[in-house]
Amino acid sequence: MFIIQEVPSQLKAKRQVLALGTDTRQRISWSLQGRLYSLSPKQEYTDLKDFYLEACGFIKRKFRLTPAAITFDPHPYFTCSKEADSVRRVYFPRAKLFPVFHHEAHAAGFGIEAGVGKRFIGLAFDGTGFGRDGNIWGAEFFIYSGRCFKRAAHFDYLALPGSEAAIRQPWRVAFAALYKIYGTRLFDMRLNFLKGAGKGEIKLLAAMLDKDFNIAYASSCGRLFDAAAAILNIKTVVEQEAEAAVALEKAASVFCGEAIPYVFDIRHEKGGFCVDFSQMFVEMAADSAYPKRQNSAAMRFHATIAIAIGRVCRILRDKYAVNTAYASGGVFMNNILTHSVKRILEKDGFEAIMAKRPATTDYGISQGQIAAVEMMKLH
Repeated sequence: MFIIQEVPSQLKAKRQVLALGTDTRQRISWSLQGRLYSLSPKQEYTDLKDFYLEACGFIKRKFRLTPAAITFDPHPYFTCSKEADSVRRVYFPRAKLFPVFHHEAHAAGFGIEAGVGKRFIGLAFDGTGFGRDGNIWGAEFFIYSGRCFKRAAHFDYLALPGSEAAIRQPWRVAFAALYKIYGTRLFDMRLNFLKGAGKGEIKLLAAMLDKDFNIAYASSCGRLFDAAAAILNIKTVVEQEAEAAVALEKAASVFCGEAIPYVFDIRHEKGGFCVDFSQMFVEMAADSAYPKRQNSAAMRFHATIAIAIGRVCRILRDKYAVNTAYASGGVFMNNILTHSVKRILEKDGFEAIMAKRPATTDYGISQGQIAAVEMMKLH
């Protein structure tokens, strides 16, 4: 029924913790006597409620687990969030419920590789995940100082007109990014990626943005890739997860030459730093008028993101005296970006550690949740 694995870990957790992970991947983890274990079903459940209850019952019986905490992704629509209390009441009534947000778990995964005694900057970059402010996160910089674990910087929020519809239609994200800059002047710019959209649909999106109606906001690097792929007319509509990002990487991979990065800005705001790519969008829109620049523009985009990550890490190093950077999340399955980020960080004197699978993906969320509990000092 279940596949159980002991996970190689330097965490050496002092307490028993049960981690339900996240709905996107059926994997539960737990710490017991300083060791870390994970469980996955041999065949995925169609009903996640059944999975969480049956798997946790199995873990209790087989391992006699008595966790001090049950941790989970607190996304309000996720089954793991809704069923965490049921798991506690049915099997572990003395356990505390301890929510760990998606990207906190990604970044905290460093504790699995190095333990919780080492200070680090945690990069959590992927397509989507519920954040503490109620928005969609996905390009987050965390600081672990040994005393606290907190978000210290992020990419600026992009508007997603129609919410889920914008994920399936990246041109909506691109339109929103440029509409924020140009307003109604955008209607007269005759951008290639908008040729497939009707005038009525474009005006409807503009009205939605003006009234802030049915708009989600995402700091997600995945959505930033979507916007770039659409502006360059590489992918305006997708059917699969990360399809636009893969197409953008493929376009960049055939470019030979020096990629001059686009302009971006880093501003200080309450709670940390924010990377603003408005000027990059302006320059990309100009490049999009010349189809022969598509490959070079795709590579320039990758170079810009890598350099932005490096600059933010330098700012955080100066502020917090932390010289180790750990990168996790699905965005770092992009080879061009991963190699560029690692090269830039190491050139700047960082110890740069790129997460290994499954930690890079959502299969590593439950393990990261356990590390986060240790880092956040549950009492």
